[in-house]
Amino acid sequence: AHRAGVPLSRELVIAPAGVTVDEGWDFVVSGDHPVPGDRSWRAGRAALRWADDARAAGALVLGLVSGGASALCEAPAAGVSRDELQSSVREWVAAGLPIAELNARRAKLSAVKAGGLARRIGHGLTGASVLVDVPSGGPEVVGSGPFALPGVPLEVLATPVDLARGFADELR
Repeated sequence: AHRAGVPLSRELVIAPAGVTVDEGWDFVVSGDHPVPGDRSWRAGRAALRWADDARAAGALVLGLVSGGASALCEAPAAGVSRDELQSSVREWVAAGLPIAELNARRAKLSAVKAGGLARRIGHGLTGASVLVDVPSGGPEVVGSGPFALPGVPLEVLATPVDLARGFADELR
């Protein structure tokens, strides 16, 4: 697809293993949760390739992020082994770290987190829409912030309060 002569990126959906995703997306990859596993590593490699391809094509990209993304899509940062990243996350989850602290720690070990995907995409990233599911922190902490870089607009689609209201409305 194109918009005013500029190509749009192809869609990449990363969902939890076992979740059915509607047809019609260009790429669908499964990840593991809450600790990254084999599927998460494949999803991370797919996301980095997707970002590199979008950059090479000069494509426009809009990121969408929701809860669970930190574990679903992972790639170790340079100098960090997959085992080191996985065992660290497993330890932190077992210790019961608050999600904001857990995500901040994950981001330091990841090529995807803390703006990692945004850096790979480059100037074609038009922004990201974020479903904020964490009780503290903003859109930059969701999924450990794959699109969170200065100058990248992050739009909040919903907050925990919005989600709770929606769930309560569904129960009525």
